[in-house]
Amino acid sequence: MLKTEKPKMNLDEILNIANSNALTVLKSLGFESLVERNGYITGRCALHTGDNCTSFTFYKNSGVWTCWTAGCHNTVAQRNIIGIIMKKTSLDLEHSVKYLCGILGIPAPGVTKKDIEDYNLRRKVDDIFGSDVIASDENYVVFDDKYFNFRFPNIDNTYFVSRGFNEGTLRKFNLRICDNKNDSFYKRIIIPIYDSSGRMVGFSGRAIDERKPKWKHSYRLQPKKHLYNINNICKKNDVNYIIVCEGMSDVWKMYEFGFENCVGVLGCGSFSNGHVISVMRCLPAVSNIVIWFDNDEAGRKSAQKAVNISKSLYTTYNIVLDDNKYNDITEMSKDYVMGIMSNINKYKVQ
Repeated sequence: MLKTEKPKMNLDEILNIANSNALTVLKSLGFESLVERNGYITGRCALHTGDNCTSFTFYKNSGVWTCWTAGCHNTVAQRNIIGIIMKKTSLDLEHSVKYLCGILGIPAPGVTKKDIEDYNLRRKVDDIFGSDVIASDENYVVFDDKYFNFRFPNIDNTYFVSRGFNEGTLRKFNLRICDNKNDSFYKRIIIPIYDSSGRMVGFSGRAIDERKPKWKHSYRLQPKKHLYNINNICKKNDVNYIIVCEGMSDVWKMYEFGFENCVGVLGCGSFSNGHVISVMRCLPAVSNIVIWFDNDEAGRKSAQKAVNISKSLYTTYNIVLDDNKYNDITEMSKDYVMGIMSNINKYKVQ
């Protein structure tokens, strides 16, 4: 009988093993005075000279580390164990992975083209924004089965009628509603959130009455990492622009107006560094970003923050309206939106 080879582990699997055995790996790399606590390890940083026995912290769940004394984490492109090895040994990515596998006593895989691209992407983003971006890559829950306990909403629901949404939109975005009085999401529109690979990472609930807070997210959903509707855009190959909206209902309205390349921030106030990583990773052809937030003081402030992040990487447009006729996209007519988009160069950021 022919023997079948066991598939080689990928980088994520190797890093998971390394994180679980971080104490052993760090000792082999010359880190001293290591103390393992609940979920993290402290010790003397081996990447710079000094005698501070608590200058270094490694977080086992995420694999992220920090040098509190000399800021060594700001000098690496990957803020994980591989980044430590690359800094300590001056090896490249491929040989650092082999070095790590040697410490762990596991077979070393070949480093793929995608591994190199991800590494170069992180280095590019890190050069622009700083290595604190890497810390946003925490573990997150994929697939929240509680979502499937909610029923599809009726189109005659007041929330939808008052905003002019049609039933096709409800079905397109797989919206639901919670009418269980014993549920914490009672009287909320339930909106599934997917990552760029199409995996459900949680859901958001929008109140359909005056209850507070207006928005509520499922457990451990990371708003600053995920962009609403990016999963649908990533299915296309020819996307050279996206429109970043302030709310998910703005995305629905723009979809009804024929603009399908729209994403929404998840109530986190602005377009974040983590969002930039998502766009660069799954939409490499994008060269233009349109920022279209609410037409109020808070919206303009958040839009400016988004512009500051976007303009160093993309041709950026910031739609700031001259009048106070409308507060957000859901209040606008199709003709009004089409008029703005046909005159988009007026809003180009110089």
